Amino acid sequence: MVSKGGIVARLFYLILLFASCWVPPPSNYVSLGTWAVGPDEQEIELLNPVPEVRYFKLGIIPDIFEATTEIEVLLRIHTENNPLHFSLVSPCIEIRPRNMELPGDIFVTLPYDDEDDDGIVDGTDIPETDLYPAYYDDEVHCWGPLDRQYIDTSANTVQFTANHLQPFALWASQKDADPVHQINTAAMHVTGMDWVASEEDIAKDLSDHGITTVFVGAYGPDPVTPGNGSFAFYDEGFDEPSGITCYSDIFTLSTFITKVHDKGMQFVIFVDCFNPNSPPDNAIHRAHLLEVFDYFVANYAIDGLMLDHIRYDEGPAVFSFAKIEAVTSFVRELKENHSGGLPVWLNLFRFYNGNFETRIGQRYADLASVCDYMCPMLYYIDETWHPTLTDLIIQTNLTRTAANGVKVIPSLQTFGVWNKDTGELIKDMTGAELGSQLNITCQHYTDGAAFFRYEFMNADKWSGIDDYSL
Repeated sequence: MVSKGGIVARLFYLILLFASCWVPPPSNYVSLGTWAVGPDEQEIELLNPVPEVRYFKLGIIPDIFEATTEIEVLLRIHTENNPLHFSLVSPCIEIRPRNMELPGDIFVTLPYDDEDDDGIVDGTDIPETDLYPAYYDDEVHCWGPLDRQYIDTSANTVQFTANHLQPFALWASQKDADPVHQINTAAMHVTGMDWVASEEDIAKDLSDHGITTVFVGAYGPDPVTPGNGSFAFYDEGFDEPSGITCYSDIFTLSTFITKVHDKGMQFVIFVDCFNPNSPPDNAIHRAHLLEVFDYFVANYAIDGLMLDHIRYDEGPAVFSFAKIEAVTSFVRELKENHSGGLPVWLNLFRFYNGNFETRIGQRYADLASVCDYMCPMLYYIDETWHPTLTDLIIQTNLTRTAANGVKVIPSLQTFGVWNKDTGELIKDMTGAELGSQLNITCQHYTDGAAFFRYEFMNADKWSGIDDYSL
């Protein structure tokens, strides 16, 4: 029989034996250095700080840091919660203090490998033009897209902007060509400007192509004066809101709603909300818009409210957290007190984080709690559209909104590129390009797709999307 003292001695021996054999796990981080940064402009550039990092550059513009702050740049060895069907094609660099929010942009440059200079990332079949930056979102534990500024194919680097200190990396999508599911909601935006058929004919055409929801552009703000706007339709018998300065006699709203409902489709009123002279923080225009929504809810048998230009003008690069609150608080007020219980749809810029949050006021994390549908604009032949970016946007939006029960329905472009000075069509959208957008949308199990706009549809474009559940 072993005594208690003997048992204790043996346990002590085993603990010592385990301790002598145990090797602590390697750290997931390698520090590349620390720097004191302040209000002045500063640039941190590293050449081969460790074998895994060939190059890194951080550009800090004046007044991004109000006071002297110590930051640390680290190489992150292993990444987590990687986006589906994506390849990591750069070192993952983390900047601390992690999650520090900044009032404007920092400029980050990361490297990728293409030693033979063939335009393909070494060890892959990925073209260097397919790379996009992303950051790791600690709130929802996923990677989110950032605004790619410039690819230097000679130096094999990508520059981008961000307004948080977080982990950053370059990713590329490797998706199969075939869609993995069919969409449930097919929405089409119809404006009141260029109608070429009757309300009944348009409703029949949309229904015949499987459209389930119709957005109709009904209101636009006055380009100069806050608190004023115009209706893009004609109707009689209703007391219009104050500030409505003109009407269009192109179509009758109540008639079109009836025709859409007769075809079994839903009718969502589409309101163009703000502009540079009537921004989201303008109290006069906010009150006017809420009166406009009250008018539609009270007088028409509509099935939802779609808000477009629910943002500040993206032109001047003016960053402010107050912009986020102005946009979110307006949508919250509408949803809680002026929607009549109808679903609220938001047509949004493609990014939900990075510099555009404080520039235009759209923070998806906040908006997801005050709406029912989020429609990120994934426009195909804008210079900013790319399959990799589209993949990242959709995946991040789905992750972000899932907890709130918000549905993600990307807005897809049906129109081409126009010369802004002459109005000449430079390049039209093809059916194949439209189908490519829809294919990526389907691959991510989104809740549907919204097509902008009906007046640009033709037989070729319908053929590009008819293979899906439309």
